[in-house]
Amino acid sequence: MSQRRIFRVYTGIFAVLMLGWWPASHWLFPDTYHDLLGFGQLTASDYAMAKVIGTLSVLPVLGMLLVARDPERLRGLFISLLVLSALTVGTYTHLIETGDFPDGEWLNVGLITLNGLILAGLYPWRSAQKFQLAWREAFTAHS
Repeated sequence: MSQRRIFRVYTGIFAVLMLGWWPASHWLFPDTYHDLLGFGQLTASDYAMAKVIGTLSVLPVLGMLLVARDPERLRGLFISLLVLSALTVGTYTHLIETGDFPDGEWLNVGLITLNGLILAGLYPWRSAQKFQLAWREAFTAHS
């Protein structure tokens, strides 16, 4: 199996799992998710925020599904998702270290970091670069 194929399969499976871990859990089971990570009793505003987090986290899931379909063409989207992952890890780390998030959130830091590294390692960087160069040449030849 080619590296591109492995990337596409891994990314697709990761996106489906992420749909359950992030959006669906925040929409449907916020108490269970937050108990698992050690947040304690949720307030009414915590429930509202969980719904917002569930909604906003649909975008990275959809982005990963799109990237899984056509990684070379969507290189910029993939890089944006890697940047989002790094920023999320930084934010979670800060919130854990300042005591605003429980230690259970280290699980999310680990999952995001590990999957970001795996995805970056599997991504077909060379073929994406060739695609971008060919597209640029075709575009500039017609201008």
